[in-house]
Amino acid sequence: MGDLDLATGPLPVELICAPWSIGLRPTAAGAEPGTWRAPHVLRGAGLGQRLEAVAVTELSRPPYQFEAQPGTRVRNGVTLRQHSLLLADAVGDAVAAGRMPVVVGGDCSVLLGSLSGARRHHQIALVHIDGHPDFTHPGHPDFSGLGAAAGMDLALATGRGELLLTRWPGVDGPLVGDPSVVQIGDRTGQAVPTDLLVIGIHELLAAGVEATAQQAVGHLKAEQPIWVHVDLDVVDMAHLPAVDSPGTPGVTFEQLALLLSRLLESRRIVGVDVTIYDPDLDPDGAYTDAIVDCLAAGLQGRPA
Repeated sequence: MGDLDLATGPLPVELICAPWSIGLRPTAAGAEPGTWRAPHVLRGAGLGQRLEAVAVTELSRPPYQFEAQPGTRVRNGVTLRQHSLLLADAVGDAVAAGRMPVVVGGDCSVLLGSLSGARRHHQIALVHIDGHPDFTHPGHPDFSGLGAAAGMDLALATGRGELLLTRWPGVDGPLVGDPSVVQIGDRTGQAVPTDLLVIGIHELLAAGVEATAQQAVGHLKAEQPIWVHVDLDVVDMAHLPAVDSPGTPGVTFEQLALLLSRLLESRRIVGVDVTIYDPDLDPDGAYTDAIVDCLAAGLQGRPA
């Protein structure tokens, strides 16, 4: 495993674009969700420049299948594994080059390839920032029919579900162990294993962002490198309705930026993925600048 060295300051950013919606169910109209368009839209709004990315990697768009694939109860499960391995290559290469990969999805299932790539170099922990714990999976009492990986990414990452999406090359066991996970922002109250630390949205808003960041980092094993997952549905729907599952209460863009910046100040962050913005739900682009401003302020300390 590699050694994370952030003593001299933040790592240079490599922007990795993962344009897919394969982890989501079809829309109410029976179409593919539009999250696959998010990397292109956010890049067009200047995300790469605002993050001062030293490299940009664009992955191909996976085909979305509406029917079940043989051998899996997860929608697009075979395709998801194939493209997760490609994403893992990109993330692993970025880490090996001494860069901080910022993976822009796409849906929450990009977490699997991101963690798989980071695990090639580090025994990592995970801060999972999401309005939902994403813990439904085959074998879970709430699971039925053909599942969507975006609603089970944390379960899969901790080794729960089909082997197709829980076992990865070079990784002995799950991508991340339960004691090495902090889930921040849940507004659902869904039960998760007790070894995971859950800081719900009401706790976050009551304690404040800075105390929450300190609690999250302090909970994880000292000096353990951390991957950060950001599902933008953690932002209150009053500020960002253009996501797959908008809800309230949630954080503001300013609170999310502060949370990210405080996590980075720990000098333990090895990579970040950002998911679930759906440009199809934002045809006028009303929220793109706010998302880019938030990520720039949170990941590079460069507000508008």
